[in-house]
Amino acid sequence: MESTLFRKQSLAALFLFGVLPTAVQAQYLRVTGSSVNVRQGPDVGSTVVGIAEEGDIFHRLGDMEEWYVVKMFSGESRYIHASLAEPTENIPTLPDSEATRRMAFEGFLRAEDRSFIEADARIASSGVPANIEFQRILDDRYKLQVCQAFPDIQPFHFEEIKLEGVQKEWDRIGDALIH
Repeated sequence: MESTLFRKQSLAALFLFGVLPTAVQAQYLRVTGSSVNVRQGPDVGSTVVGIAEEGDIFHRLGDMEEWYVVKMFSGESRYIHASLAEPTENIPTLPDSEATRRMAFEGFLRAEDRSFIEADARIASSGVPANIEFQRILDDRYKLQVCQAFPDIQPFHFEEIKLEGVQKEWDRIGDALIH
């Protein structure tokens, strides 16, 4: 019962935000072009959040006209032009190496710290909303770069790695946070 209610609420939210799910939709999206812009909105004039590389795989949230809607690290919806990616269900599993997953987790923490510091330095005088928006763009950009530094880590692996890192307290040395 709870699962059905959650699905209905999720679909309602997708419709409210203009994301139209297709009847049978792949849950993932593979980038087919090289150096593909991931944009803040579904428009070629929209801010470039990051650069996806050929083979990068994202969680696909839906379609919006000529754009795929993907979930990024900040939790924000971002957009990839439909001519530069394709739906896929053929996705790699997490790497077996815990050391690799931990290094990626630590890279994500550093990326997050960097995005906060740079957003505060650049946008602090413009107010909180502008700062938060810019921080989320930088968070997506830098965490995408972390994924691209590890051949076996895909953007859609982020949540699994984050959960594992928190559960295993990879973000702590003794009682102190490392970031």
